[in-house]
Amino acid sequence: MCSQIILTGDVAEYYRNLQQTLIQSGFSVANISKAYQVLEAIKDSKPDVVVAAEYLQDDDDIFYLSEQMAKLNIPVIFIAGNDDKQIFELAMNAGVTAYFTKKRHNQIDLIRQVQLLVQMQKAQSANYLHFSQSGIPKIGITGLTTYLQKIKNMGYNEISRKVVRYENIIWFSNDKNHLKHTNYIWFEDVKGHIYYLKESLSGIYQQLPHYFVRINDSYIINMMPDYLEGRINGSNIVVKGQRFGISRTYKNLFEKKYKTLYA
Repeated sequence: MCSQIILTGDVAEYYRNLQQTLIQSGFSVANISKAYQVLEAIKDSKPDVVVAAEYLQDDDDIFYLSEQMAKLNIPVIFIAGNDDKQIFELAMNAGVTAYFTKKRHNQIDLIRQVQLLVQMQKAQSANYLHFSQSGIPKIGITGLTTYLQKIKNMGYNEISRKVVRYENIIWFSNDKNHLKHTNYIWFEDVKGHIYYLKESLSGIYQQLPHYFVRINDSYIINMMPDYLEGRINGSNIVVKGQRFGISRTYKNLFEKKYKTLYA
């Protein structure tokens, strides 16, 4: 199966040449100019890499699109119009994986970067598959007590990472009201402690025990009866006193998991 690449942005002539070169290199390529179309397209088929230009034809913020890709653990190669420090910092904060400027790279450099990122994605998937088939289940996860930027300045006697058993975790979330930096998610344990992960919800969901389920774009919840208190009108649930809506995207997944766990 060919690796999937999405090209998006305002460099039509450049992309025509790049698309042809990528196809000749064995990739399947989609050229999608509008951000909302990219977000719709990835619901059906997750690409291996997104190549994005500085501006989109529909004036959507390219950095918003990059943030959404980071949440899904999809690498983004960013092509800037010029070497501007502010643009670079915005790209870095948005979770861009690789950064080029139009005038300071040749096409082969970009192709090689795509090939490297695709290979890395395949290696990560292979490592996870190997571990999951080893028959040794994970019993918990290591959460950051603060952001990596702050951990670098912590003293030797301060705990920077804490091991938490899965059954003691209430939910995982990317809710930005609880985050000061991009490309992180957080989780809360039964004692109300908050921990952070440099990860996406989609990425962490693949590692969780069967009693966790994703219910919307922002939350994965623990469905064990210690936390799941009940349902409201089918499309809402209450977990540890907090009401959550179940989005259409994840409703079927939730219903299947609910029927598996509860009669």
